[in-house]
Amino acid sequence: IANDRIIEKIKNLSMNFYLSPSSISQCVGEKVFNYYDYFDKIILGYQSNRDFLIKQIEGMGLKNFIFPQGAFYLYVDVSNVHANSYDFCKNMVEDIGVTCAPGIDFDEKNGKSFIRLSYSCKKTDLEKALRLMKSWI
Repeated sequence: IANDRIIEKIKNLSMNFYLSPSSISQCVGEKVFNYYDYFDKIILGYQSNRDFLIKQIEGMGLKNFIFPQGAFYLYVDVSNVHANSYDFCKNMVEDIGVTCAPGIDFDEKNGKSFIRLSYSCKKTDLEKALRLMKSWI
C-alpha cells in the first residue's frame, strides 16, 4: 500500500531485494560448503529422531502418517483418537504442555484429521514429549 506517485519506485527498489542476494549473503553461502561434516551430523540426528518418532507414534496406535521427504515434520492422522486436530492440539498443550500444529493450518480439506509433529529438537526433549503423549492418549 503506497501513494500512486511512489509505487513504481518501490517496485524498482523491491526487485533489488529479491533478484540478487546481498554480497554478505553470498559470502556466507560460500562458506557453508566448508561444513559438510557438520551438516551431515545434523541430518543424521534428524533421521534418528524421525525413526524414533515413527516407532513411538505407531506404538500409540497412530499408524497413518505421511512420511517426510525432506522436512523435519511428521504429518500424523489422529482421527482414530480425536475428531478435530485443532481441539486435539489445544487439549494436549493445556493438559500436558506438549505442542504440535493442527493439520487444518496446512490443509483446509483434510487437515481436521492430522497434526504436524516436529522432530528438529534434542532427542531427550522428543523422548519426554512422546512419553507424555503416550500417557495422555
